[in-house]
Amino acid sequence: MARTGSGGVEYHRQAFRGPREGTVAMKNLAVSEATLRMAFEAIQDGILAVDAGDLRLVAANAAMCRMLGYDREELLALSVREIHPPEDLPALTEHFGRMVRPGSGSSNIRRLVRKNGSLFEAEINGVTVELGGRTCLLGVFRDITDRKRAEEELRRQSDFAASLVETVQTVVLVLDPEGRIVQFNPYLERISGHRLADVRGRDWFATFLPAGRADASRELGDAIRPSVLDDFGLDAAIRAYGDRFTARTGLALRHRTGVVSGLRLAREAEIALFRIVQEALANAARHAKATEVVVSMDAIPGRFRLEVADNGAGFDPETPRDAGWNASFGIQIMARRAEAVGGSFRVESRPGQGTSVIVEVPR
Repeated sequence: MARTGSGGVEYHRQAFRGPREGTVAMKNLAVSEATLRMAFEAIQDGILAVDAGDLRLVAANAAMCRMLGYDREELLALSVREIHPPEDLPALTEHFGRMVRPGSGSSNIRRLVRKNGSLFEAEINGVTVELGGRTCLLGVFRDITDRKRAEEELRRQSDFAASLVETVQTVVLVLDPEGRIVQFNPYLERISGHRLADVRGRDWFATFLPAGRADASRELGDAIRPSVLDDFGLDAAIRAYGDRFTARTGLALRHRTGVVSGLRLAREAEIALFRIVQEALANAARHAKATEVVVSMDAIPGRFRLEVADNGAGFDPETPRDAGWNASFGIQIMARRAEAVGGSFRVESRPGQGTSVIVEVPR
């Protein structure tokens, strides 16, 4: 087996006794060689052979050339040193030193450098082989850029979901098939007075809705879905929740509703707006250092407008993490609620001048 002048791979032909036997064998070998060469060029993963002695590149398929951005002649004029970052070479050289024994194999992820200088990561499955009488390292390369990007997006979404559970002003309760408590979020911990570590594994009904505790049952039920919202609408629900909010936090809450006090919206819109108010009030109480919050509602042509404004510390909306109230997630939560019912959402704030959360939904 040997490398061709074009960087491909061919097998040496063997002499056969007898002209007829030799001719048939030579034809069969030629077909096999052409098939192997076709597979070598057609495979979608990159294939690269490296001389184990001087680390020069001695063979490459079309996919490897595309992956690195070179034509074959350019690529085969290089060595391993030109296709890996300089800082990775000591570890790479050490790795090659362990691979010189024929039949040795490895699987790892390495960084490579394209012709244009950009970096990417590839999964490499390597084996030591003999090509044309010399020891070579043969590697199959798979670009994992898309996979890494997908993993990063999955991690980001997982982090967001975890933060959502931690910060959302809605009960999140996870039970096993027998109704025993597995997990719940800080919001339920706060309104119920139970610590998860103390009640994990208990029956949820007996824990959160004990006999003779109508007040606890009512508060938990309102946290899951306030009955006043169903019966009397958004304005009444916000006022009822505001009374309990002020009693709990000491933060003054004023309402400006005007002619919309009796206006009803679609059920999904009322729920979304109510949850946005809860989230905005919680942020004002925990992080904004406000002394007053004003909830305003107004009917404009074809739209319903809600604003929650506090007189707290404010922040730069371009850098919400600087708000100190977990706004990076709080803003996303409220924005998604508004978008889910066809509404618009924005935040207006300046350092030292308070924060306004403004939502408009169809009516």
